[in-house]
Amino acid sequence: MELNFMFLEADGSLANPIAKAAFVTWLVVVVVGAILLALRSAKRSASANWVFIALVGLALIPFTKLAHGAIATALYNWPDGGVTSVGLWGGPPLLPAPILAVATFVVARHVARRRRASPAV
Repeated sequence: MELNFMFLEADGSLANPIAKAAFVTWLVVVVVGAILLALRSAKRSASANWVFIALVGLALIPFTKLAHGAIATALYNWPDGGVTSVGLWGGPPLLPAPILAVATFVVARHVARRRRASPAV
């Protein structure tokens, strides 16, 4: 049995279409997760939610780079399966995903609480 390993080093900026697709995919995952968490936590107290928002925002920062690499590896591996690992030089910006997650969480939670508070018509 022959083992072929291919380690790929690629431009991680948004000029690379695979890095851009990984960036957008991670943003979609983060936004959907934030919406689901907001809908679930709409019943909790406001102070507990602010602590939770801060922790999630800070926790996403180190996972963003790992997620970009994992998603880019999957996307490069998708056509023929020959890529074992992808290293992204530079990488996309780290802060948009946590900022977008917190903003989405706050807006979705506000909308969910207003819908629960308004009388049914």
